[in-house]
Amino acid sequence: SESKKDYSSINTSIISICEGDGVIDLFNQTVGSPMHILIGGPKKNPSIKDILEIVERIESENIIILPNNPNILVTAKKLLEITDRKNIFLVETKSIQQGISSVIYFDDENSISDNLDQMKATKDSIEEASVSISTRNVSIQGKKIKKDDYISIHNDVIIDSFSDSEEALQSLLSDMAKRNEIITVIVGHDSIGKNLDNIEENFYEENNEKELTIVDGNQPYYNYFILGE
Repeated sequence: SESKKDYSSINTSIISICEGDGVIDLFNQTVGSPMHILIGGPKKNPSIKDILEIVERIESENIIILPNNPNILVTAKKLLEITDRKNIFLVETKSIQQGISSVIYFDDENSISDNLDQMKATKDSIEEASVSISTRNVSIQGKKIKKDDYISIHNDVIIDSFSDSEEALQSLLSDMAKRNEIITVIVGHDSIGKNLDNIEENFYEENNEKELTIVDGNQPYYNYFILGE
């Protein structure tokens, strides 16, 4: 548990606000003992009090908060305005993809300023996309989308809609492979267990010198998060 964590060798702790056991594992495996998870996401925004509770349990000199969502970012900014605690820093991650990318090069041996600079630079350098299902008939950004269509979203812009989630994923991968060397797909709750062998085969046929990693994230609401670097 958090209260039993040994802080004697931790200079900087990170609080990542996320959900989905695979996503949580990704953060924990990437960072190790400095990582703390607060469950939250698109429809589960933690309050200032929720974030403050975890902050108050952390004994390291520095704390970095990763909101990983635009609404939670607003809450985290308010927390910084009201807390008396020194050395709390915010890396303004607005998505899980930005959050994961920001911690890849985190090193607790580095100074807090070096870590913050690296984390901000990395999150700003990635390309991101996602696939999610439409819950109603809607017209967005000039596109007519039917209920239960799968929407492909690239850097916050809706690109297209598909009747099949894997088709939406395939389309995004083909496009992102033109500009990225390494692509990671984080598979959401509703798509875990789907056979993605064909998608992997197609990817390597078109891009034999590039790298595709597919991991189970088990996140709700999004069939796929895609991260290009």
